Amino acid sequence: PINTIFKLINFIYKKLGIKRFKTPKFLSSEIVRYILLFAFIALFVITKLFRIKLNVLLYVIGIATLITLFFNEEFWHKKLCPYGTLLNFGGRLSPLKLKIDENKCIGCGLCQNVCPTNTIITLDNNKRKIISKECLLCFKCQNVCPVEAISLKNK
Repeated sequence: PINTIFKLINFIYKKLGIKRFKTPKFLSSEIVRYILLFAFIALFVITKLFRIKLNVLLYVIGIATLITLFFNEEFWHKKLCPYGTLLNFGGRLSPLKLKIDENKCIGCGLCQNVCPTNTIITLDNNKRKIISKECLLCFKCQNVCPVEAISLKNK
């Protein structure tokens, strides 16, 4: 549901030409994302232990929506999202990563345009590269690559 909300907000903002703020520097730290993950898990545990009727996921979606009204979608995915943090942690340990073959890449940028976390960067030679530790392995980039330059590979 959160991506559906984000896509609607992005569509409206693009149509109206509304620009968002850049990610605040103090929230770019890895420690912030792990503190938020810990708080999220602790909140779940506390609500279960004390039988508190609190829909934690509903509040997370509400907060994420508010954040996305002011900051780019990637800020939520890369810096704050508890699920994204778990995927990031798992991705660091995974022997398989999505990689772009520079010899095949034609520099069209389609992969970069569909990446929900803005994990694909442009190199000096106009080719693209995936920052593996931030990749959520959604495979959207692989699906749009016209030359099949993106594949899952061992480190």
